[in-house]
Order: sequence, then structure tokens, then C-alpha cells
Amino acid sequence: MTLPAPHELLPHGRAAVLLDAIVAADAEVTTCRATVRPTHPYALGSQVPAIVAVELMAQAMGVHRGMHCRTTGEPFGQALLVGVPSLRLHVERLELGDELDVEVTLVGDQPPLTVFTGRVLRAAEVVAEGRLQVYHGAVERPHPPGGATRETQ
Repeated sequence: MTLPAPHELLPHGRAAVLLDAIVAADAEVTTCRATVRPTHPYALGSQVPAIVAVELMAQAMGVHRGMHCRTTGEPFGQALLVGVPSLRLHVERLELGDELDVEVTLVGDQPPLTVFTGRVLRAAEVVAEGRLQVYHGAVERPHPPGGATRETQ
């Protein structure tokens, strides 16, 4: 089976997609690859803050959801990262040229919340790991200040 490119599954603009490729995906585990390049949107000189690992894991979660929706025919809908109950950063920064494997594992799915564990590895060394929660479903936009709605504006 040929795997799609991450940007084909994520609702981000292409420049915001930090993942380069999907390495493997099944019903429970998805692994993606990312390379830290000089054009990385979060690059500070020759480094990227390690907290960016959260976004890498969140995007891999989105890829996992996208693969599930392609398989089942379910609509992707909207998804929001709503919680990071645990996060361990084992490094302070990622370096330009780092090749990273981003692995997420489905822990629980009780709509509208889905829970994953995630790891970011550099040459088999875990540089970040955590537990993340995502909300899938319709998201109401708040009314503008003053209580006006689009209909009354």
C-alpha cells in the first residue's frame, strides 16, 4: 500500500506541515518522519526549541486520524489539540539536519475525545514523549465582542 504525503491528510497550509513522510500506519500506531531544515518555521538560527515536538506529535495524530477517515469513509471534521497531560522533553533543542521519527499510539477513543501517547526519536534516542488529547467534531466559534452575531452585523 502506498502511503500518502502528510500534507494530503492535514488541514494545514503546506508550509505549516512539519512532517515529511508517513513511514507506517495501522489502526493503533502511526509513524512519520521529519527533518529539521534551515527553512523550518520555528528555527532560531541553527536550532529549533524542543517544545516543537508537541506540534510534531499533534500532526502525527492528525495523520493517524486522516488515515482512519480514508479507510472508513468518515469525514475528518475539525480537530483541536485540547490537552497535554504529560510531556517529557529530554533535550532542550533540535538541531538543523536532525532526522526525527514521530510515533503516536492510540490509547483511547471515546468521541469526541481521543487520547494518544507520542514519542519523537532522533537516531533511536527518545528526545520527547508525552500523552496528548484531541477533540474531534464541530467547533462553535465565539460571538464577537458585544454579543453581535453575523446576522446582526
